[in-house]
Amino acid sequence: MQEDDKEASESQPEPEGQPSSGSEAGESQPEPEGQPPPATPIPPATPIPLPPTQRQKRWQYLLGLALGLIPLIVFLVGYGVALGTTGGALNAIGASLIGVILYIVELIVTIVFIARKDVLFAGYGLLTAFLATPIVVVIGCSVLPNLIHPS
Repeated sequence: MQEDDKEASESQPEPEGQPSSGSEAGESQPEPEGQPPPATPIPPATPIPLPPTQRQKRWQYLLGLALGLIPLIVFLVGYGVALGTTGGALNAIGASLIGVILYIVELIVTIVFIARKDVLFAGYGLLTAFLATPIVVVIGCSVLPNLIHPS
């Protein structure tokens, strides 16, 4: 008899407005016409980062300046070592080439850093070193031979 009751209840449509199973019982009922839908919670806003302090700006600038002087140091040390060894002209060309490659890399990094707001002052330090490097190289190339081979 129970099987007959189950088959009878499965074949008969259930009345509307009543959930037929437990999975449908959790669904929300349609809202009446006069009431507004419940408000959805507003997601929290992302905090706005504070501008860098004077100390942070100074630190970034000095860091960029120090990193920007790396091609200059590589060039001058390589040039000085090349002048002190035999076959100096060939070694000087090799040291110059490494310095020029690092100088081009510095230009690219400077552009990227100046384009980003969070490391802008590091970009300014790199730019300062980038602009000062040719002047220091010219002075260094005229002074180093006199230091290594004094007349």
